[in-house]
Amino acid sequence: MQRTRDKKRYFATHLIDLIALTPFKSLRFLKVLRLLKVLTLIGNILNKIFRKTNIANVFYVVAAIVIAVAVSFHFVEHQSYMNSFYWAIITVSTVGYGDVSVHTTLGKILSILMALGGVRMFGVLTSSITSYFQEENEALQEEVAEMKQQLNRIEKYLIDANKR
Repeated sequence: MQRTRDKKRYFATHLIDLIALTPFKSLRFLKVLRLLKVLTLIGNILNKIFRKTNIANVFYVVAAIVIAVAVSFHFVEHQSYMNSFYWAIITVSTVGYGDVSVHTTLGKILSILMALGGVRMFGVLTSSITSYFQEENEALQEEVAEMKQQLNRIEKYLIDANKR
């Protein structure tokens, strides 16, 4: 168990956590606020990934394709716009419930293109996230290597100083 040295700073930065631990049942709802901290952290990481990898462009392209294919599906399969957009989103996400299905050859071709596009989109997303964390890891490794070099220089300096 670790203890903090600066208790005032700890209380200031962990106020929600401390309130959520109180024995008063009326304040227990504040535990939900702890989840907000986690969601904020995840949001910040995703924001960095979006800025660094330009993956937002992939989502724009996929959104344009989903809209175009949904409108096409409406005319080809004679479905409502709502069912067409529902089908397009379910298909591109590779879930495919099967409650809205295709009956024409052109509809089947659209389904294949949407499913392949969804797999490709998730592949790009996964590889972008992986490369982001790989770059972060490499940066940390470089920083650790520099710190080791500094420690070696300090040790050498201390050893030389003790010999004198």
